Amino acid sequence: MQDQKLALPKRKINSMAAFSTAFPQAAEVIIDGMERPIQRPQKRTTPRKHYSGKKKRHTRKTIVIVDQTRRIGYLSPGKRGARHDKRVCDQRQMMPNIPPTTTILADSGFQGVRHPGICLPFKGTRRRPLDGAQRQWNTQLASLRAVVEHCIGGMKRFAAVAGIYRNRRPKTDDQFNLLAAGLWNYSLT
Repeated sequence: MQDQKLALPKRKINSMAAFSTAFPQAAEVIIDGMERPIQRPQKRTTPRKHYSGKKKRHTRKTIVIVDQTRRIGYLSPGKRGARHDKRVCDQRQMMPNIPPTTTILADSGFQGVRHPGICLPFKGTRRRPLDGAQRQWNTQLASLRAVVEHCIGGMKRFAAVAGIYRNRRPKTDDQFNLLAAGLWNYSLT
């Protein structure tokens, strides 16, 4: 019974104590955004809000935080797909509640997040391409961040999360995401 209670990820991190219960003894966490396709909304004003230019379709976005043991400790409620990862993170006020001693591995979608322990990849431009050391850093960071991609892939093994969401009931898609994350965590035990 205790394992089942620990399987579901937290939905809110209001304090550092809540973070330590979600991630016991975690010195390093990995954060990423997950987009899930939805059916095109029929209202005239709504489609633009859900359209994700990154995926070229209508989506709902969720933020996932994982520790090195591949356990999903936090899963944010779904937001419109057009929102940026950093904006969703700022609205949920996650960063102030993560201890400064914890290292956060993130992708470039979290550029601009303020936390003393955040590790972001370098971004190159045409005028200033990345040098060898910066490319090596990006490669190492990507290999460490692969854990969160595997967790998201593990959640999407369930067809209810991977396929296009067609239900009209509000917040039901969040329940599917939460259950898929809980089943992923339970399969790790």
